[in-house]
Amino acid sequence: TIAAFHATIYFRRSPAEERWTLDGHSMDTQWTLQSTLQWTLIKTCVFLRLGYSIRSQGYSREKNNRVLRRMHNRYISEFVLVLVVFCMAAPLVAADVDKWESAIAAFETDDQKNVYPNNSIMFVGSSSIRLWETLAEDMAPYDIIQRGFGGATTVDVVYYTNRILGDHHLQSIVLFVANDIRGKEQDDLSPEQAVGYFEQFLDKVHAHAPDVPVLIIAVTPTEKRWSVWPKISELNDRIAVLCDQTKNAVFIPTEDLFLSRDGRPRIELFRDDKLHLNEKGYALWTRRVRSYLEPLCSTH
Repeated sequence: TIAAFHATIYFRRSPAEERWTLDGHSMDTQWTLQSTLQWTLIKTCVFLRLGYSIRSQGYSREKNNRVLRRMHNRYISEFVLVLVVFCMAAPLVAADVDKWESAIAAFETDDQKNVYPNNSIMFVGSSSIRLWETLAEDMAPYDIIQRGFGGATTVDVVYYTNRILGDHHLQSIVLFVANDIRGKEQDDLSPEQAVGYFEQFLDKVHAHAPDVPVLIIAVTPTEKRWSVWPKISELNDRIAVLCDQTKNAVFIPTEDLFLSRDGRPRIELFRDDKLHLNEKGYALWTRRVRSYLEPLCSTH
């Protein structure tokens, strides 16, 4: 039984790097749980060994039972309690490190080849940032650093935040990630879990640069993911509250731009995949993002 529990701990870790994060919590919380469980397992082993030793001392049956009962209450009950807490902890979510390593390495190569001004604005996120071909033109005259890697989740962005930010001295950061809730039940995060990673991103950025404003664009309502729009809408609401409660964080709502009068996504603003924005969609995004970005940039 003890070996099985150790195997459970092992397989909840990554074989390569410490890639796992505990949903909505820090790595320290995860390792604390695991260390506590392992220490309790060790004490349980000690209890079993001591029990054997006591029986070997030739004490009376009554005395043996009295001593063993006290040990049982102390160690076995503690073991069960820690095990229950460990099992009830939020599920582990992994950044897809192998998938995105080449993309992040390409960003680092670009940083080595190009010198970006200290007042640049960095756009970070998933495919909608990567596919924004007119981003530099749409945001002129601001200097732009484009850091989008298609299909990324907020977990992935959080994992790579330090490498994405590099040594840049930025004027502001714009974030858009839309893959935490995709309609795939086995992979999707709950709105509560997902907003925890947006919070982690803000924490990492502000640890790197406390005074840099971070603007988070709302997840767009799309026809392809319409079945999970209620969950996505709840996530947007949670992100808005998070930004209201966080210094130098701004939420950019976009639902009003992409829903028609009947409450459905405006398909004329999307590509044939019914997921990514087309030229008209990016034009709406540009105006909305600039309306939030320009007042901030004018004071930095």
